[in-house]
Amino acid sequence: MEEIVINFDWTYDDFVKTATELTQRKDKVSYTGIYLSYHEKFVWMQFIQGFGGNWYDSENLELNLTEGNSLKGINNMFSLLNKDIANGSGTNTDKVAAMSLAFCCQPQRNGTYFLTKEEINSNPGNYAFELAKENKLLVLPLPSFPEGNTGASNTDFIHGFAILSNSKKKDISIDFVKFSQTVEGQRILNKYYGGIPTNIDAQKEDFWKTGTLTGINADNVLKGIEYDKRDDFFDAYYDSTDMYNSILRSRVMFSAILFKKFENINKGDENGLSEEGIELLKLLEKKVSITMKLAERGKGKYKFIQT
Repeated sequence: MEEIVINFDWTYDDFVKTATELTQRKDKVSYTGIYLSYHEKFVWMQFIQGFGGNWYDSENLELNLTEGNSLKGINNMFSLLNKDIANGSGTNTDKVAAMSLAFCCQPQRNGTYFLTKEEINSNPGNYAFELAKENKLLVLPLPSFPEGNTGASNTDFIHGFAILSNSKKKDISIDFVKFSQTVEGQRILNKYYGGIPTNIDAQKEDFWKTGTLTGINADNVLKGIEYDKRDDFFDAYYDSTDMYNSILRSRVMFSAILFKKFENINKGDENGLSEEGIELLKLLEKKVSITMKLAERGKGKYKFIQT
């Protein structure tokens, strides 16, 4: 492929321009600029918030995907897909993507268990470790979208701790959590789990800079990390005591519509999403909003118990 020069302090327009330049044919292989996992919620979040939208109204407990800036963000995402600048699940899988909006630390978690072999092979995020070994992988910071930095997928899943309210060893548990956040604790955790340390002082050390996170990749993945908003429905989940209704059901609904129904419809044209797609999003809005309101009504009735 032709050499493409990328400015690490890039904007959304730079990102589109680069993806367009990377969409080419080389050595009998057709490339699209980027793999967009349009079926993954963190990608939707990136585009919606990046264009000034807010997909969850915490005051009215409603999901918003089809109005205002939220729809503007979605239309921009599908415009890339429909122009063949990007590919994703069920689209352009005969082409290999030059870039991928994927997790840096754990790319194998990028929805591969829902995809066909062809779809897996079209996404370079699925074999990032192999590319890193061959020195053919460059991790880029997320571009600054029109409404600023959103950071919906700068990092990977966050490994957290929870202490049960009825624990008989709360003090020891709290001490353990505090130790895990020290540089020494981060070093031990990294040995077993990998990834990026949460302790800023630990980020300055080299023990975590291995695999896909070596050299310039380690520096780039830290850019914009303060904007990271990885949790998809944080406002909806926060302080919830009903795991099933407020968390699991909303994720199941997303999967049922985006994986099973959305993949088989007309996705629109260069201007964005089709009317058929918007109608499905309205269905998703309705289902998730009802679920959130039922969960809110039931707050305080459920408690986590130790078994």
